[in-house]
Amino acid sequence: IALLMAVVLWVFIVSGSKYTILLEIPIEVYNPISNKILKSNIPRKASVRLNGSGRSLMIAKYFERAKLILDISLIDKNGDLALNEYFAEHPNCIYLPKKNIELLDIVYPDSIDIQLDEKISKTFPVKLNIEIKLKPGYILSKPVAPLEDQINVIGPKSIIENLDTIETE
Repeated sequence: IALLMAVVLWVFIVSGSKYTILLEIPIEVYNPISNKILKSNIPRKASVRLNGSGRSLMIAKYFERAKLILDISLIDKNGDLALNEYFAEHPNCIYLPKKNIELLDIVYPDSIDIQLDEKISKTFPVKLNIEIKLKPGYILSKPVAPLEDQINVIGPKSIIENLDTIETE
């Protein structure tokens, strides 16, 4: 019991100190603009350097996840977006679970290629890509058809305009 209490006390004291760690956190895209959409792929996670107490950093790593929010409405041009500058200008786009955690810098990726396009909606017919091979003794009672004959697709104009049908895998 004494050893257990000593370990708990030691962890409590050590976790109160300040530490700097490298942590991988998700990047979430927020798109409130109805006429613009992100055409380029962005990384799902970023490696960031955080500073804070051991307890707060443990909570940020294992329990309440920190995240970076990429707000499309705040981006006005295509091209490389320096993440450190973007989040320095927009600190409300950084979610850290505890107030005593500080984002020092974004290590990787340091910038991302942003390509915005006009958002459009279009309805396409669905084409099934299937090959049915029946085992001997079985017959197909009725033809296979999709649940929906047509689907509505919302996306970047440059991609949607080139589509004629939506094919299944």
